[in-house]
Amino acid sequence: MEAEMDSYEDVAALMQEEQDGWSTPTRGECRIPAEKTCPPPPPPPPPKKAFSFRKKRPEPPKNGYFSTA
Repeated sequence: MEAEMDSYEDVAALMQEEQDGWSTPTRGECRIPAEKTCPPPPPPPPPKKAFSFRKKRPEPPKNGYFSTA
């Protein structure tokens, strides 16, 4: 029975040594950064003008269509 206790204690001591070697880093550079606020959304686009299928008429020439020479 004593042999079993020694082996259990040895295993427990070995497990404790393994666990003592690892710990969570606590430095500031290892921490998850705090939440940052998001920028505001972009402004909505201006309303578009209604589309017309009619073609715009060209302006008549200033000197007329026919030359009078």
